[in-house]
Order: sequence, then structure tokens, then C-alpha cells
Amino acid sequence: MKQQFVILHRILVALAAAILGASLVFFLIRWGSLPEEAGIHFGPDGSFDVYASRWYGFYPHIVGGLMIGGLSFCSWLSRRKPTGLHVTEAGERLFRTELTMTLDAISLLVGVSFGYWSRCVSLQVPLNDRVMGTLVSCMLFAASVGILAEIITCMIHRSSQPKPEKQNSLHRISTLVAWLVSVSGLLVLAVAWDRIHASEDSVVVETVVYVANLNRCVPKPLVLIPYAVNALLLIGLWIVGKRAGKQGNPALLALTDKLRIVVAIWFFFWGLEFISEIPVGIVSVLLFVGLCALFTVQYLTHRKKETE
Repeated sequence: MKQQFVILHRILVALAAAILGASLVFFLIRWGSLPEEAGIHFGPDGSFDVYASRWYGFYPHIVGGLMIGGLSFCSWLSRRKPTGLHVTEAGERLFRTELTMTLDAISLLVGVSFGYWSRCVSLQVPLNDRVMGTLVSCMLFAASVGILAEIITCMIHRSSQPKPEKQNSLHRISTLVAWLVSVSGLLVLAVAWDRIHASEDSVVVETVVYVANLNRCVPKPLVLIPYAVNALLLIGLWIVGKRAGKQGNPALLALTDKLRIVVAIWFFFWGLEFISEIPVGIVSVLLFVGLCALFTVQYLTHRKKETE
């Protein structure tokens, strides 16, 4: 990675950590003025719907820090481990640079999102759900742009050398990343579980949750359905990829690897929106469908060329 990108990488990561760190310092400064039972969670209108011990105010810093740390680790790992891509040396360097910049952009948005959440808790003021929704959409947009850039890089810098007989590094990395992201989503859900509920006429109802897209409350166990769908999709894609590898179909194996990454990332951010009672936007759904369709068309085109 060129020196200017190394500098930009360090600036973005430092800025993300600084924003989240500054929100922690501000929260500690405001600690004495917070009531013992402070507002810590926001309803669909942005006002507080959960009041609990002010110690729960550290939640944005803990979760935000874990996410930034995880993204930074993935960025560090991508620069030190071979990707397994069938590209030229220049393509490999460019791919790693694009991946690093994408992860850094998402890290910065994560820092801003959780920093804004913490700021609202510190001041005990309503949260603007449009701001949070826009920030989450920007994360998905950054991921989409990064993935598209990496696809173009792989197409332009495809190596003319024959593929090695065994080249499964990318497959292992995609499997690891997909499950790490999914498990992280479950951990976030577990931490927030006790604070996910609805309120009717200022009375907290622990057995139901508010779903913004439906504009209604549903039984709390239904929260687990999106996470179950995510797990089933990942397992199904893993099985298809496993069979493709045994049958000597690298194109189908690559398709399942790409789809697993997209499914894990999108369901993770959709889970965050759901927990925050923010509606899932049509743009994020179209980006998800568009990427899945693009990868599928790419696979079918490759398969058609092989059969001709």
C-alpha cells in the first residue's frame, strides 16, 4: 500500500477512535449531572423509552470500541495475509488498498454513530432517528462502493498465469469473516436484549418489541427470526460452496464466498437498525439485491464462457 494511503488509513482509524474517545470523556464529565436512572435507549420518535442505571451509558462506547477494533483487526489482517485472488501483483496491492479504505470508512462512521448516541445520553436529549438512519445507510453505501471497486479491480487485473491447483485462502477468509460478523451481531443483540421492548402509554411492556417497518409491536422472540434467516443462508451457501469445491467448480465456490460476505454484512447492519428501532430503508435493500444479482450474473457469464 502506497505511503499516502498508509497515512490516510492511520488518520481515519485515529479519527474514529478519537470521536468515540471524546464522547466517552464527555460522558464522564457529565456523569455527576446524570440521574441514577437515566435515559439510555430511544424509541421510534427519538425520545427515551428506556430508563436504567446510568452505568448502561457506557454501552455505546463498549460496542463502538469493539466494532472499531474488529474492523481495524480485519484491515490489519488483510494487509498481511494472501487474499488467494487470481490477480496480478499490482491488482493484489490495489485490492488490499481498496479493502483497507472501505473498512476505515466504515470505522469512522461507526465512531460517529456511537459518538452521537453517547452525546444524546450524556445530555439526556432526544436522538434524531433520521441522522442515525442516514449514518447506517452510509455504512452500507461505503461497503457497496468498496465491494464494487474490488470486483472491478479483480476483473481488470486478472492474472494471465494458470490458477494453482489449490487456492482456497479466499474461501477460508470469507467463511471466517462471515461468521465473525454474524456472531458479533448476536453479541450486540445479547447485550441489548434486556433493553429491547416497547412502551404503551408510558408503560414499559417487556414481552413485545416495536418494529419500525411494520409500525407495530410484535412478540419479543420474533426478534430472533432475522438472525435465524442469516444463519440458515450462511449454512446453505457453505454447503453449496463445499459441494462446488468437491466437484471442481471454482466459479460457483467464489459466488458462494461473495454472497456469504454480503449476507453477513447486510444482516448485521439491519440488526443494528432493528435494535435501534430504525426502519430498514429501501436503498439498503436495493443495494443488497443489486450486489447479489451482480455476483450471480458474473457467475452465469463465466459459466456460459466455459461451456462455449
